[in-house]
Amino acid sequence: MDITQLTQLFMWMTIINIIILLVSTIASALLKSVIYQLHGKLFNLDEKQVSLVIYQYLAHFKVFMIVFNLTPYLALTIIYG
Repeated sequence: MDITQLTQLFMWMTIINIIILLVSTIASALLKSVIYQLHGKLFNLDEKQVSLVIYQYLAHFKVFMIVFNLTPYLALTIIYG
């Protein structure tokens, strides 16, 4: 795998993860009641706890996506772009 392919790999990983993050964020905003009912019953959580878990999931996903996808892509683009 050469540098061009590696850069493209990180680019597509970043794009796919941004789409997943957006879909997750929109779904959690629009389907709150469904998510609360499902996860509340499955894991015995109240509405406040479910909101906290969803917020933590989105925050962790965003940080990991930036660190492991976006940053390497930008570094490769700057160095070899």
